[in-house]
Amino acid sequence: MKTVLKNSYLIITCFMLLTSCNSDDDTDLSVDPINEVYTEEEKQAEIEWIKSYSVANGLDTEATASGLHYVIHQQGEGEKPKTDSNVQLAYTFINAENGEIINEATVEEPFESQVDFLIEGVQEGLLLLNEGGSASLLIPSYLAYGKRGFSFGMFNIDPETIIIFEVELLKIL
Repeated sequence: MKTVLKNSYLIITCFMLLTSCNSDDDTDLSVDPINEVYTEEEKQAEIEWIKSYSVANGLDTEATASGLHYVIHQQGEGEKPKTDSNVQLAYTFINAENGEIINEATVEEPFESQVDFLIEGVQEGLLLLNEGGSASLLIPSYLAYGKRGFSFGMFNIDPETIIIFEVELLKIL
């Protein structure tokens, strides 16, 4: 089953990459179509939800300027990845609002990807870690799958879903 989940996640990642390509020459690629529809009030509401969730669950989170909240469990001792680094991860991907595990990759069956192929909140969180580090990332939907959500095969992430990404940066490849 885990191999199926891992393979499905790989297919999803490839699908997201392919569908994000745009050959329209007059398209402004500096505008993120997922996030451009979020108002500051909507972003702030998600940040407040994450803060309340953190307090209720005893998490002493730190926050970045973008609104990513995180707890570093272990910093790691290796190098820090760059956005174009290929990395090997163990993770659990959770819907914060209902606790449902969306997907996971284990140390025995890790996930490999280039950092900048991942959702924005995971990219930002990985850049905070050194190789061997681990963290909990609380990712607002505007740094994840936005107002569109994501659905592919057995994976369904509703629009405006706040994500918890428990991650261990096993290796920079």
